[in-house]
Amino acid sequence: MDLGSIKKRMDNNCYKCISEFGADVRLTFDNAVAYNGDGSDVCKVAREMKAAFEKYYQVMIANIEAEEEQRKSNGDVCILCGCEKLLFEPTVYYCNGSCNGQRIRRNSYYYIGGRNQYHWCQQCYNELREKEPLEFADCTLWKRELQKKKNDEMHEEPWVECSQCNRWVHQICALFNGRMNKGTTIYHCPFCFMARRGKRDPHPRPLSAKDIRHTKLSHYLEDRVVKSLEDSHLRSVRTRGKAAIPPDATSPIYVRQLSNIDKMHQVKSNILQRYTERKYPHEFPMRSKCVLLFQEMDGVDVILFGMYLYEYGHKCPQPNNRRVYVSYLDSVYYFRPREYRTLVYHEMLIAYLAHTKERGFHTAHIWACPPCKGDDYIFFCHPEDQKTPKDDRLRSWYITLLEKAKKEGVVTRITNLWDENFKNDFDITHIPYFEGDYWPGEAENVAKQLEDERMESKLRKAGTLSKTKPKGRVQRGLRSDGSLEEEAGDALIMRMGKILEPMKDAFIVAYLQPRKFALAMELRQKRESLPDKARIETKQSPKGSPIEEGAREKPRENERHEALVEASCTAHRLDETEDKDEIIESEFYDTRQQFLNLCQGNHYQFDDLRRAKHTSMMSLYHTHNPDVPKFLVSCSNCNVDINSGFCYTSEKDTDFHLCQVHIYHQT
Repeated sequence: MDLGSIKKRMDNNCYKCISEFGADVRLTFDNAVAYNGDGSDVCKVAREMKAAFEKYYQVMIANIEAEEEQRKSNGDVCILCGCEKLLFEPTVYYCNGSCNGQRIRRNSYYYIGGRNQYHWCQQCYNELREKEPLEFADCTLWKRELQKKKNDEMHEEPWVECSQCNRWVHQICALFNGRMNKGTTIYHCPFCFMARRGKRDPHPRPLSAKDIRHTKLSHYLEDRVVKSLEDSHLRSVRTRGKAAIPPDATSPIYVRQLSNIDKMHQVKSNILQRYTERKYPHEFPMRSKCVLLFQEMDGVDVILFGMYLYEYGHKCPQPNNRRVYVSYLDSVYYFRPREYRTLVYHEMLIAYLAHTKERGFHTAHIWACPPCKGDDYIFFCHPEDQKTPKDDRLRSWYITLLEKAKKEGVVTRITNLWDENFKNDFDITHIPYFEGDYWPGEAENVAKQLEDERMESKLRKAGTLSKTKPKGRVQRGLRSDGSLEEEAGDALIMRMGKILEPMKDAFIVAYLQPRKFALAMELRQKRESLPDKARIETKQSPKGSPIEEGAREKPRENERHEALVEASCTAHRLDETEDKDEIIESEFYDTRQQFLNLCQGNHYQFDDLRRAKHTSMMSLYHTHNPDVPKFLVSCSNCNVDINSGFCYTSEKDTDFHLCQVHIYHQT
């Protein structure tokens, strides 16, 4: 650290508080003393400059505090943060129309319906038909009912007045839960509350993350994370001595599972149509899970890390059988102490892989894809100075994690999807097909393109196709008459291989079990799917030549039979993958989009610690009170959420609402 770097950080608004600036200046002078040693001229000057800095720094702090107290006493600012008007980040809306969830641009017009839950961009709205209903899980809408709006709204943080001292504070600063305000609720600001409480017993705390019931998975993850922190502390003691951070410096950590539901992943139409003759599955049953990590900070449980996970168990058909897919990971950087943040986040995923390995899953899949700028995976509105990792940085983060898991014996081998399935094996029935993964979506487009090319070639042969090339279409160099089917192998798999090869390192595959075990489980599933008579014939056939459907297998079945025998010792321990945890359904956490919608619609943001605390508090409130409405409207006069009595909405301006108290004042 040097003074030039400090000035650059100040110019770029990198300092969140004055204490960070003071710490960097002191570090600069301390480094100069340590590097040059006592007795040197540089050391003497550094100490003099540090003493002068401390003098001016204390004067500056005193002036700032006096000015802030003056502002607070005038009643024009929040008595907690000292700020006046604070604005939320603009709400991000995604289109529910045919454009597949494209973001609606700022300052453009869009259409809204279903209690502000569903949105359409101008183009998708124009494609809607007047006489066709729009069916959703909770409502049915018609095009004529949608309201036109402009995406230029800016919302201010709500305030609340202390019933005793009549001073105002931001609801977020005071951790005020507006959903519990019934209009006649008496509120005391933190200062009045502390003065009233005195030495009496502390006020009862609301239900927290600790009060959410453990599942076997969450208990396993939490124990692993806590043990990892303790082991890290012991290593630090050996290397750093007394300078090591004691384990009690880490606030309590809670890992909880908020959703655990069964879902059915449907195979997309073009892939299904193309591979019908190969008896490709129509759907894949799976178990979807949502796991969150909380840390208690200043008495408040804060959400810091979350992941959505898909488990395709032993009853799922091939090629997804006994595989897990890490669908989404997201985090914010508020973990304390900061040096343990990566350790804890790594341990969350390693512990999950260890848990699935014990249950009999043999492969884990990860798509290392960072979000685009401005996009959020799970948490709405990340801190502005939290960097979004580039592709290579994110891949390195995952590989480091998996290498650690490999040393612990959780992972046996690390590879990628292209090397495993597209390099040598051109069989669609061997490539896992996960919901939300890259290759199934891209394969659907390629399948449609191949079908169009096939029809185009057919028409060309019949002489009914115009020789004029369509505008905007790039013709690919094709062999013979343009049919890709004449190439050796499956045209779709070959083309997908060429698409995936440049980005193959992003599609990470981790083996949790040896391939012999995976092969044994595949053969066992095939045998169990046969009719009883065929199963007996297969079991009684000579070694290396089991009879399936009346035909002899290829010579390489000798190896498969040996693999089945060798894996039988492990198979009885890892026989079933059924989840022993009960089903947990939540309209807030079942999908990451549901949680994002909850946060976006209520301005639950994570862009600073103050807001992250309030967002976590409200998320826990919704968790413990699932019947509370997800969204409320605020009175346009008092800016208080209308959660009791009647709400009066203007016919001319549907965004103007009044509560019962102020409707009487208006009349």
